[in-house]
Amino acid sequence: MSRLAAAIPLALENSLFLETEHRLAESMRARLNPPVPRVSGLEIGAVARMASDLEQVGGDFYSVFSVDDGRVALLIGDVTGKGLAAAGVTEAIRSSMRAVASIEASAGFIFDTINSFLSKSRQVPRVATAHLAIIDPKTGDMEIAVAGHPPGIICGNGCRLLQVVPAPPLGFGSRPYEVQEDVLQPGETLILYTDGLTDARHGNEFFGEARLLDAVERLAGETAQDFAEKLIEEVVQFAHGKLRDDIAIVVARRPAQTD
Repeated sequence: MSRLAAAIPLALENSLFLETEHRLAESMRARLNPPVPRVSGLEIGAVARMASDLEQVGGDFYSVFSVDDGRVALLIGDVTGKGLAAAGVTEAIRSSMRAVASIEASAGFIFDTINSFLSKSRQVPRVATAHLAIIDPKTGDMEIAVAGHPPGIICGNGCRLLQVVPAPPLGFGSRPYEVQEDVLQPGETLILYTDGLTDARHGNEFFGEARLLDAVERLAGETAQDFAEKLIEEVVQFAHGKLRDDIAIVVARRPAQTD
């Protein structure tokens, strides 16, 4: 009886810990999947999935928001480190990006400002990779900046990696970030993703860039949201449901004129 009495507090403590951990995980899932706005002339989809092990949850994030002159910003990134502490930093970075964009909607200015903040801040000793595309839905013109992040992919008649100038992650750079220009043509789809996608494993085998390019080729005719959801499910199935890292995906499709 005394053993049972001693075991009850421990069982309650473990139960409360698991309940708290579950609530934190659910909260992070909600934060990882913010809603995307409706944008005239552009179809947008987004999805994120947490790592299977809560201790391996990282700081993957995305954000889609309108900026000046009817353009829309697609942002995706990954804060260094693991666990809930790293994941918590993402909200500050995501919110800061939107605030800076309201001052000047230039990809270079946004990245330079956030880079300066992260490199000087003692409260947020982190670095983050990021990919930012600011798109004009009417013309498809894109302004792109990349900071230590995998390049995006454009699919239309075939798929191609965006050509980007390599640059260090935010919080680590010392020079202004270069901005490149591209065009999302009618009927084309832009795919942004975090490296948890290509780094997903089945045993010692990675999902990898070749599988990614094959998958996006097959999904090119899907709506933006279906594209994002089917791509992440393909990765989860490859990993047998055991994700070692978070994954975030943002997809933007410019409808063909005959759609």
